[in-house]
Amino acid sequence: MRGGLLFHKRRHVASGASAFIPVFLMFFLFGPYLISGAPEPARQAAQLRETIQKRQKEMDQLRARRKELERTATLHNQKLEQFDKQFRNYLANLERSEQGAQAAETELLELLDRAGKRESMIDSACQVAAQTKDTDSAIVYESAVALVTELFQQELSERPRRETLSGKLEEEQGYQKRIRERYMVNEEALKQQTQKRLETAENRAKSNLETEQKLAAELKKMQAQLNALDEQLARLRRAALKPKPAQPEPGKTKITRPETSQAPFQPGTPFVKLKGKLPWPAQGKVVRGYGPFTHPTLNVKLMSKGVDVSTKEGTVVKAVADGRALYVGQLEGYGALVALDHGDGYLTVYGNVEAGSLKAGSEVAAGASIGVVGQKNRDEGPVYHFEIRKGDQALDPGDWLAR
Repeated sequence: MRGGLLFHKRRHVASGASAFIPVFLMFFLFGPYLISGAPEPARQAAQLRETIQKRQKEMDQLRARRKELERTATLHNQKLEQFDKQFRNYLANLERSEQGAQAAETELLELLDRAGKRESMIDSACQVAAQTKDTDSAIVYESAVALVTELFQQELSERPRRETLSGKLEEEQGYQKRIRERYMVNEEALKQQTQKRLETAENRAKSNLETEQKLAAELKKMQAQLNALDEQLARLRRAALKPKPAQPEPGKTKITRPETSQAPFQPGTPFVKLKGKLPWPAQGKVVRGYGPFTHPTLNVKLMSKGVDVSTKEGTVVKAVADGRALYVGQLEGYGALVALDHGDGYLTVYGNVEAGSLKAGSEVAAGASIGVVGQKNRDEGPVYHFEIRKGDQALDPGDWLAR
């Protein structure tokens, strides 16, 4: 909506009125805002710029958060690599320990086997010595004693080695148990925690990236809308700089009629007495009422100076009261427009209404056809716009139309 009008935007040359009418009507509808330096497109552009700045700030925050999450994910990856390296070290140490334990166990078994055999030999030699001690077989006795002595010496020499191997085997088995039951279990738990944290950081970074991309697309769209608003504002300002009709004196109506030779329109019934009794220009569904609203695409606060009614394309639009056609034609940037003068400074405006044979300056009776609803120009379908004005002030149609 621009300046309170929501029309299908098309560029056409005005017809059925003198060449200065578009400039006059633009000044009439937008003059107060151009003079104050705050036209409706300018307000929309300012609000849109503010929205773009907020969205840009949101995107910068998201980008910073995503980079932080990516750094966190990198640190978690490094930790996982350290865990893998530590696991490999544990496995290597475990393998070396198992090999050492196996060698010690093998040697120990051999020593124990020899010790067992010596013990049997000692028992046998002791029996021989006992049997030959009191006989004439001194040689056999001495040989048996010598053998026992030698075997005992061997036992004494191998016993420390067996004890050493036994201790080493016990130590290696304890070390292996600690690696399996303590170190590796703890490391695995820490690794799983780190893996979960890594997945969380990566998922959040991915979600942030998707949100960034959506915001970037939204910013691109809003920037295009802002460029369109700036272009329209530039057109309005150029139009405002064109020569305009002389300004009326204070206290007098600001409407300059297209044909100055015509006398002011005098209705049979004063327009003010029709308040609350006016018929609707055409039947349909009100899709936007009078007053402030939030633009669905721009997400900015705007002001509707009339009502928008959704109906069928080609629906006949009728004059709500006796009047004279002040303007009939296309208004650049606003599409088809019919404006009726009802006297005493009252004016009705019909947007997106394609006039047929109606010409500027023609008088129309209440209920007479002034045109038909134009082609589809909104998601709701064909929509016509209706305003009631007193001088340069927009009035709420809800107070004037019959319920």
